[in-house]
Amino acid sequence: MAAWDAARRLGLIDPVFLPPLSDIIAAGWQLAQTGELYDDVSASLLRALSGFLISVALIVPLGVAVGWYARVGNLVNQFIEICRNTAPLPVLLLESASCRRSRW
Repeated sequence: MAAWDAARRLGLIDPVFLPPLSDIIAAGWQLAQTGELYDDVSASLLRALSGFLISVALIVPLGVAVGWYARVGNLVNQFIEICRNTAPLPVLLLESASCRRSRW
């Protein structure tokens, strides 16, 4: 935090990109007082928890099927091998873009 404050005070970083810590704390306190912080945090937690539950609901039965049936295992293994050859950065960028569009 000392480096953060020093970089800001020395003018190494524009305050638009890295605002002072005191401004961030004050804005956080204001959001907590108005209740907006609770709304934003609860929406984020709901989104994360629902994504986790959906993935568990889909992947656990698929994992059981892969372990139980060799044909399902071979089919899923082919898909995994295709995905393994995909570069992760473009997939991450596509996912990020799709998440940004879904908020609007």
